[in-house]
Formats: sequence, structure tokens, C-alpha cells
Amino acid sequence: MGVFTRSRAGSILGGIAVVGVSAVFLAGCAGDSGGGNGTSEPAGESLDLKIGTALPVTGNLAFLGPPEIAGTEYAASEVNAANAGVTIEMIQGDSGDTDNKAYETEIPRLLNEGVSAIIGAASSGTSLQFIDQVVGAGVIQFSPANTSAAFSTYDDNGLYFRTAPSDTLQGEVLGNLIAESGAQTLGMIVLNDS
Repeated sequence: MGVFTRSRAGSILGGIAVVGVSAVFLAGCAGDSGGGNGTSEPAGESLDLKIGTALPVTGNLAFLGPPEIAGTEYAASEVNAANAGVTIEMIQGDSGDTDNKAYETEIPRLLNEGVSAIIGAASSGTSLQFIDQVVGAGVIQFSPANTSAAFSTYDDNGLYFRTAPSDTLQGEVLGNLIAESGAQTLGMIVLNDS
């Protein structure tokens, strides 16, 4: 643990980027029989990364956990199989939710395991409960699902990332779509947890 030096942070960010980009690229190539002999030599020095997850195994969003966890395991296995000089060890954890507060024990456990990054949580409200602890330890937090506008300007020391657009952007896009549709009535169902 501890705050990264610039070169160490760059190496870790690069490794995490390799996991994400490899998952997307390799998923797109999954049906390709390809050529070549299936072997490659690692380039340069090896980078071993521990990446933790704080995804919902319990709580009201537990139904989202299995596919998210499977995605992290798949991406890590593809990076490891590529023999590209990066080895990923996934350490799974449960974010729970703001009711059962599984993150109160899981985040310290993941940090004590020496993870370089934590993927999660699925809920903005849950991520807001532990982001300060994660980035305060100098560890990257990356969410595949946080949409709260609060993260757009959050003081995260440059260590928080997300792939989902903010609710503000989604609201604008959906508002325009609804206005253009000519609908006369509208009903909305929302989860207001952040």
C-alpha cells in the first residue's frame, strides 16, 4: 500500500489498462480461429498485479455481481494467457450495499492484501462510502457502473475512474429522446441511492 510514485503509478495504470483493453479486444476476436503458432514471448520485465473487486455478492444489487465478477476473471485470464509480461491475480470481495455494509470489512481486507486497484462498486451510493479509504491509501478505484454526478468533480487524487457516463449526461440524452418522441405522458422508475 501507500502512495504511488509517478513511474510506479504509470506501470500500474498501464497494467490495468491492459486488462480492460484486452477484455474488449479479445471478446471481439473470440470467434476468430486466427493464425500463428499460439505462442509469444513476454516483452521486457514482468509486472505482477493484484486487483481486488468490491462488487455486489450480497445486498440489493447482488444480481449484478456474478456477471461483473465473471468479466473481471475473464479479462485477467486473457491477459495472463497472452504471456505479455503482465500477470494479474484477482482477489474477489463483496461490496454489499449501504444496508449490510459488507464494504466495511472487505475494503480493509483488500487493501491489506496489497491490491493495486479495486474494481467496484456497482452502486454509486456504495462507492461513495469507501472511495476516500481507497484513494487515501493510494490505490486506484475503478467502477464499471457508477453514474452519480458526484464523481465528476470528486477530490480523488486522480485515482478514481468509471466507464459509465454520469446521470447528468444520461438524463440530458434521455430527455432529448423523450422530447423528440412526441410522447404525451411519462412515467419514471429510479434508484436514488447516491
